[in-house]
Amino acid sequence: RPGAVIVHPDTVILNDNAAALAACVTAWRHGAVVAIKGIGGYHLACDAGNDDAVVRLRHHKQRADKPLAIMLPLSLALTSLER
Repeated sequence: RPGAVIVHPDTVILNDNAAALAACVTAWRHGAVVAIKGIGGYHLACDAGNDDAVVRLRHHKQRADKPLAIMLPLSLALTSLER
């Protein structure tokens, strides 16, 4: 069954989906790197507009220069591709 769990650096564990999602969004907005469980493992993600967060993500993934994948809403993707 799908669900959301967040483990905070202070070892606070939230098993409530809504609370975990809200905590994840708050952390994301404050520049945290978050782990999202997918079918084949975990995805590390951050706000691509936050340079410090991207540096931390590159450090965690050991990708100083290698391109990173991006995900965005389809409407933004189409607008970006038009340029």
